[in-house]
Amino acid sequence: MDRYIEVRARVRIPIEKIQDMIITAVEGGSNYWAKFQFPENYKDKFGSYEKIPFADENIEVFDIETGELLGVVNKEGIQKALQMMADCKDKRGRHVPERHFRNLAMDNEDAETADVFMQLAVMGEIVFG
Repeated sequence: MDRYIEVRARVRIPIEKIQDMIITAVEGGSNYWAKFQFPENYKDKFGSYEKIPFADENIEVFDIETGELLGVVNKEGIQKALQMMADCKDKRGRHVPERHFRNLAMDNEDAETADVFMQLAVMGEIVFG
C-alpha cells in the first residue's frame, strides 16, 4: 500500500526568480561546462543579460571545452525546463531528481538547482555534473 497520493498542481513561478536562476547559472552554477554569448549591445537593449530571454531574444550557450553551440536560452526553453523539473523527467523521459523543483518552489534554490535548470533549458537533459 502506498503511503502517498500524488496530485498535479499548478505552480506560478515569478519571472524574477527565473532571472535569478539565470544569473546564478551564468555566474557560477553552469560556468564549468558553458560559455554564454549575449546579443550585441544587450546592455543598451535590455539593461542586463537575465532579461534577454523575456524580450524574445536568445542567449547562445557553447561548450566551454569544444566551443560547440549546445543550444540557446529563450522563453520557450525556460518553460520546457521548468515543466521537466516539475515532472521529474527530461526530454528523453529520464529521471530528474525531484529535489530540484522542490528547492525552486520552496525558495531554497542554489547553484545546483540553477545548473540543472540551465541544462534542461539549453539541452533538455542533464548532461554535465
